[in-house]
Amino acid sequence: MDIAALTEKDGEPVVLRRKTAANPPAFTSVVVQAVVRPFGAHELVGSIKQGDYKIIVAASTLAATEFPGPPQHGDMAVINPTIAAGAWVKGTGQQLTVEDPGARGGAGFWVQARG
Repeated sequence: MDIAALTEKDGEPVVLRRKTAANPPAFTSVVVQAVVRPFGAHELVGSIKQGDYKIIVAASTLAATEFPGPPQHGDMAVINPTIAAGAWVKGTGQQLTVEDPGARGGAGFWVQARG
C-alpha cells in the first residue's frame, strides 16, 4: 500500500503538535494530510477504547515538515481543524492525545489517538 497516495486521495488536514522543552514551554505544530477514522466496535481490544481514532500519516509527508521526528506517546493531534492560509487556526478542531504512535516499517504511522 502506498501510504502517501492513500493520504493524498482520502486524507484531510490534521495538526500534529509536540510540546518543546523550552522554558516556558512552547509547541511545534505542523499541518499534514492524513486519513482519520474512529476505531470500530470490532477493533476495541487491548488499549483501544471507544472514542479512539486511527490517524494514518505517510512518513514522507511528515518528513517534509518541521515536526521533530516521528509521532510519540503524548504528542497531540488536532482533527477537523480550521486551516487558513496553510496554517492552523488555534483553538479550532478536536484535540486528541497520541496513545500509540504506531510506526509501520518506515512507510508511515498508524497513530492511535484519544480525546
